Amino acid sequence: MPAKEEHECRLLLWWGGSASAFTRMLGPPERGGRGGYAEQCKQAFEDETKRSGRSYAEVARDLALRDPEVKEDLVHLAGLPPYYQWEDWPQPTWNPALADVLCNCQALADIADGFLLGTVASLEPEAVRDLEEWAGERKVLCLGPQGAISSPEGADPSLHFLTQALEQHGPQSAVYVSFGSAFFPPPEQISILLEMLLELDPPLPFVFTASRRKLGTELLKKIEDSGKGLIVDWAPQQSVLAHPAIGWMISHCGGGGVYESLSRGVPVVGWPFTADQPQHALWLSEVLDTAWELLQVRRGVAQELGAYRCGKVLGTEGAVKLEMRKVLEEMGGEVGRRKRGKAEAVKGVIERAALEGGEGARAMEGLRRLL
Repeated sequence: MPAKEEHECRLLLWWGGSASAFTRMLGPPERGGRGGYAEQCKQAFEDETKRSGRSYAEVARDLALRDPEVKEDLVHLAGLPPYYQWEDWPQPTWNPALADVLCNCQALADIADGFLLGTVASLEPEAVRDLEEWAGERKVLCLGPQGAISSPEGADPSLHFLTQALEQHGPQSAVYVSFGSAFFPPPEQISILLEMLLELDPPLPFVFTASRRKLGTELLKKIEDSGKGLIVDWAPQQSVLAHPAIGWMISHCGGGGVYESLSRGVPVVGWPFTADQPQHALWLSEVLDTAWELLQVRRGVAQELGAYRCGKVLGTEGAVKLEMRKVLEEMGGEVGRRKRGKAEAVKGVIERAALEGGEGARAMEGLRRLL
């Protein structure tokens, strides 16, 4: 920001997720966004009545979780079904640093000369149109997912495991599980998932990127002895998703995983934590119909206050098992085939957007002219 003010340089803000998630994080309140959050925190902290003895960090946390100015607690974003504002926090992941990130990113959005998004406009036309209306004269360029899609090759253990799964069980027979590098579910819920995967018959082979230290030695041994799963610290995600053995992905729904799975036509089971992930999970499951979202795994305020879609979230071990079992059954049935068909259709949209004359290619040409 100081560089722009001093040198009058052009500032273009890049966003790797969906347009609706961008608006939620950085847009104005009248469009369902959190814009003005920094000033809101400042005013609440300086007002002794509103502060009620809380520290600034506590004020910032409470406003992020539940803003009293949001009518009926409902978030209305163009292109998405409504949801309760606390559903932005399906897991208790609040950290005071998040307030600084949100405030600084909103300040950048306020002075940016344009916005670059890694989405495809025709996949979320209402959200993009709404963003363009907010942006006014500033450019909004939807460039599509960036980066070459790598092919499955090499001696990586994940790819070797998947090749064996392909030979034994056929195409689209395995699931890839990854929660990125910053988030991880509680041990008891991960144990439920892994135990359930191990019990499936016919088998559902799985590759799970996770630190082995986060899994108990007994569970690790059971996975290794079964031959049904592979635990790795890291996997070449694009290559894994491109492997013909992969049928599904279980993901926190960060921007990278969302668009990489869509680019390969892979349906997703969403298990979001915070940031742009809840909007992505909602978009995939309720709009594009390429995913399921697990709701009973929610904890903290999102579990206590419920979900707009289903009302009460029990969050008990029994409820988590019941929901996971239902999703696993649907993955192999008619619902799974429908969602795979929708994911394949989205893959086609993304591929066509990148071709010469496609909407992504035209946006890239617009960026060249802008620079």
